[in-house]
Amino acid sequence: MVSNPNMVRNVLITFAIGFTAAISPFLFMQLLPALLNPSLSLDAPNYWAILLTGILVGVIISIIFATQFGKKEPQEIFFYALGIPAILIATVSNISTEFKAVRQVSEVRESLTSAVLSPPKPEVLQEMPKPVPPPQPIKQGLNSRGIAWAEESQKDRPLLLAQALNYFVAIGEYDNEKTAWEDYRKWKEKKLRTELYFPKDLGVFEIRKGQYILVYSRHSSPEEANKVFQLLRINDSGLNVKILKY
Repeated sequence: MVSNPNMVRNVLITFAIGFTAAISPFLFMQLLPALLNPSLSLDAPNYWAILLTGILVGVIISIIFATQFGKKEPQEIFFYALGIPAILIATVSNISTEFKAVRQVSEVRESLTSAVLSPPKPEVLQEMPKPVPPPQPIKQGLNSRGIAWAEESQKDRPLLLAQALNYFVAIGEYDNEKTAWEDYRKWKEKKLRTELYFPKDLGVFEIRKGQYILVYSRHSSPEEANKVFQLLRINDSGLNVKILKY
């Protein structure tokens, strides 16, 4: 086999062309911002990574063009080699962009989850909430038994006063009693998803003059109240849930 005396020269030249084309974009990306804005503080590039990239691209270009160096102009080989780092930069940029997007979505999701599940500090009430009795049935005529509110009888209604249950999980706050009882009736007839895990014990309470709350349940410890708060926020997200403490 007759060796080509110019082969070594062609390999070295094509390697040099590929090496120069490979490291140029990375160096320009670092140098141009510093030249345009001297006061800009930039992190030092990873020169070892740039050098290794240049060597790899130089070897690739040598393998492809060393035997064809006489048929290809140097500038043609240079522009061909220049396309390799361009593809690498675009690929890495897309991966980085996708990674950043996924990370941002994860961070937002974690923050929202934390905001939803982390119970707020209970609102401290100055006086014990007063249970409000339900509206009286409205009779129409002597023999009529029409009822304005679909309330349970007194014997079926749970006991509202319980001094030990000083944590209130409220699902509504109102400035008039009528609206509070309207929501009471609505949620009394409609089953909440949270009821699969914790039964409701609805009640209307007056927390201050002219201010009423609709209570889902009452508890003796903050742990129990926080648990119900989280269940309501997850399963019945449309409710205005808050924890009050006396």
